[in-house]
Amino acid sequence: DLHYPLRRQRQMCIRDSLLLLFITNSILAQVANQPNDLVVCDDDNDGVFCFDLSIQNAQVLGSQNPADYTITYHATQADADSDSNPLPVTYCAVFIETIFVRVEDIASGVMFDTASFDLIVNLTPTISGPANLDLFLCDEPNSNDGFTTFDLTTNEAQILGTQSPSDVSLGYFETPEDAANDVNQISNPSSYANINAYNQTVYFRLSNILTGCFTIGSFNIVVFDNPILIQPTPLSVCDDDADEVATFNLTTRESQIVGTQMGVSFEYFETASDLANNVPIANPTLYQNILNPQTIYIRGTSLDGCSADTTLTIRVLPIPTPNMTPTPLEACDDNADGILTFDLTEREAEILNGEANVILSYFISATDATMNQNPIADPTMSTVDMANANANDQVIIYVRVESQVQIDSNLEPCFKVIELPVTVLSLPVLTSSSYDYVFCEYDNDNVGQYNWDEVTASLNLLSAPQNINDFTVTYHSTVSNAMNNTAALVNGYENTSDPHTVFIRVTNNLSLIHISEPTRLGMIS
Repeated sequence: DLHYPLRRQRQMCIRDSLLLLFITNSILAQVANQPNDLVVCDDDNDGVFCFDLSIQNAQVLGSQNPADYTITYHATQADADSDSNPLPVTYCAVFIETIFVRVEDIASGVMFDTASFDLIVNLTPTISGPANLDLFLCDEPNSNDGFTTFDLTTNEAQILGTQSPSDVSLGYFETPEDAANDVNQISNPSSYANINAYNQTVYFRLSNILTGCFTIGSFNIVVFDNPILIQPTPLSVCDDDADEVATFNLTTRESQIVGTQMGVSFEYFETASDLANNVPIANPTLYQNILNPQTIYIRGTSLDGCSADTTLTIRVLPIPTPNMTPTPLEACDDNADGILTFDLTEREAEILNGEANVILSYFISATDATMNQNPIADPTMSTVDMANANANDQVIIYVRVESQVQIDSNLEPCFKVIELPVTVLSLPVLTSSSYDYVFCEYDNDNVGQYNWDEVTASLNLLSAPQNINDFTVTYHSTVSNAMNNTAALVNGYENTSDPHTVFIRVTNNLSLIHISEPTRLGMIS
């Protein structure tokens, strides 16, 4: 309202009076309404964000007609009051800044109002830790269907880093949309069963509790198959000294256990406790059993680190128990060449010693017997040559006694090799095939009494270098008696005819071999 003073004049007398005239102009009353602060979450956490200030115009004007007003934004109240240094519509603020808005009436050009609001740039929570947060687990035992239970919170400390759990919250989701909208959060992330076999992506939302700013990340949960281990057949070896202890190469069953699977490594354990405590056998290729039979525990591990267990039975098989010292085979040389044919099977019953389910084969060397090669083709007609005799004047035949029921893991029968000594015995070599002995008697009855020791001493029976003391000489009335060593004549024997024939048996005391020759005895009157 404008106030103007008025003066009225009259004739003759003058009086001052005051007239008030009220004149009203139509000038708009501008109002700068208080706008809300502009708040954003920084996507790169540099604290800088460029705002479009014009989006505040509608709040600042409210119901006022935008055509009647000019709106400008300023960094200070003074600039807003003086309408100086207006800010660009797109303004980049750092963390938090106060902006002053000026609303000016276009019609008057001088009438204005101001208000202020804050530009706030909030930092977004950061995902700490390694870039790869994937979780890997082995499938359930005996399953291999690609499903198992994960603890999704395993990497929580790495995700949070130095951020306090009191400042940020962490939720897990099955889809990126659920994570963005913060819906359908996984209710029990510490025990989560994957819904996609073998490989699934899990999303997590890391939110600032105060500002609501959040970051979405993801990691994969991966299920690896366990090795499929086939129960191996028992591993058997033959005992070598009847103590039920043997050395095993436990690794020989690996190809059978793993089949066609590649990249599986094995560890072997002596007991179930050792398996549980991961105390493997140091050298499974040279393992001595502690029980018979014994269970060995095996763990197979894949290249992915997944494992499965199985067992292997090891067994020490008994070997045959033949007579280890059979009676040597001896026979007399028939022509003094040191070569003779033997029936090696004559000692078979003695060697077997009543044991059943075994067979015998014969060899000329220990190596051939052990390797079961080059057996004597016909052991009932085996030629033995004393040229091959050892220092004890024996040719050793090696007998392989082989079980027909105890078969080891290499399909080799358990066996024992024994030595059968064979000797071709030399006959006594006589100086002649017949001898004359003359006895002088004094009664002229043509009958004498004979002392056989004296007869032997006088006959010179053996050729050099044989020593008569190494032989036994007996006298017999018939060839049959001499050959059978029966009815030897005693000292004092009297002849029944003159001349009278008796038969001499000469036996080698070392070999018990004998030869018989006739001797003619004459009487001298």
